[in-house]
Amino acid sequence: MVKYTSLEINSNEATTVYFDECERKDAAGKPSYGPCDILMLILIYTIWFITLPFTFCCSFKIIPQCQRVIVYRLGRILPLKGPGLITVIPCIDKLKRVDMRMRAFKVPPQEIMTVDNGVLKIGADVQYRYVDPILTQTIQDLDHSLRVSGQASLTSIISCNDIAFVKHEKQLLQQRLQSHLNKVVSAWGIEIARFEMEHSTVMKERGGITPSSQNDDDEVDGAEMIMNLIKSVVSPEGNVFSGLSIPHVSPTDVLPNYTPTLSSSTQKVAAPALLNAAELFSIAKGIIDEPLCQQINAVFQFQIQYTDSSTRTWTVDVKNSPGFVIEGPVAGFPDVVFKLEEQIFQKIFYGQLTPRQAYMNSQLTFNGSLATAMKLELLIKRLKAM
Repeated sequence: MVKYTSLEINSNEATTVYFDECERKDAAGKPSYGPCDILMLILIYTIWFITLPFTFCCSFKIIPQCQRVIVYRLGRILPLKGPGLITVIPCIDKLKRVDMRMRAFKVPPQEIMTVDNGVLKIGADVQYRYVDPILTQTIQDLDHSLRVSGQASLTSIISCNDIAFVKHEKQLLQQRLQSHLNKVVSAWGIEIARFEMEHSTVMKERGGITPSSQNDDDEVDGAEMIMNLIKSVVSPEGNVFSGLSIPHVSPTDVLPNYTPTLSSSTQKVAAPALLNAAELFSIAKGIIDEPLCQQINAVFQFQIQYTDSSTRTWTVDVKNSPGFVIEGPVAGFPDVVFKLEEQIFQKIFYGQLTPRQAYMNSQLTFNGSLATAMKLELLIKRLKAM
């Protein structure tokens, strides 16, 4: 049976939609049995009662207060059982214990651009608990899904605010993040109890100014302010110090580290030209070796989209030692296929953007395992080390 979760635009509540009545009953823990299932159950119960004196010890289980038990009988989920003493049919019922105590996971720090073009590196600590253990079985990899949803919620909320708001309204943002993530995971039988932001670091101030460059500008502005004050005092028009001989003072006498700077209108810095995709792949050929193949163990295929709407394919084998890089597809199936524009590809390989950020911003799509796709960052780190 198949079911899906939809998000209603008007109510902003996650709603689970079922294709038939049997599916709805199964999810509610009230399974609906067909004629063959009923005959099989009658036979099973008969054998169980006959052998009960011998299977007495295996037919009863004691469940602690902090646990619940999901029982699968003939492949169907029964109503949730526990805590206390429960009865099961040996060799027929499959039990799965679920711990109802509080759990936690961390959202790793990631760089997020705010509305005022600032960049924050911020992570989070999330605590959650199971509300409906039966609904949690609808997700194949619950831990991974929660981490990805936490990252998406953090990026979505933080990117809609400016740096000043993030710094001074932390409690309000945490409430919004908790509410936003709860709407996503409520259909999975999960409740977010706490969402706390941590490791908040300003990588770029508003307008794209880094904190270090801002401090240097402040130092130079302070030197110029002192010099203007000295000039106003010793100016030829003044009468107070007109008869004194005051030596010439330069900015370097006030601040030894002062360096004259040109104004933005006169200073011209030629931006270095970025290498194109073909040149970057040529560089990647020289860094692939046997240790890197053992570490990544994957074949990547890149479908690069150019500005003239053309698409070129490159294959990077970091699985079969000593590895290779060629243009075009190869025989067999790659582990991960990346689709992205050439500008995004250049930003990733120049360290201006991480594959995780490009994926979260829908600038990069891929087919394959997410865990394998994230190993692309190991290749990027090797390129940066050159």
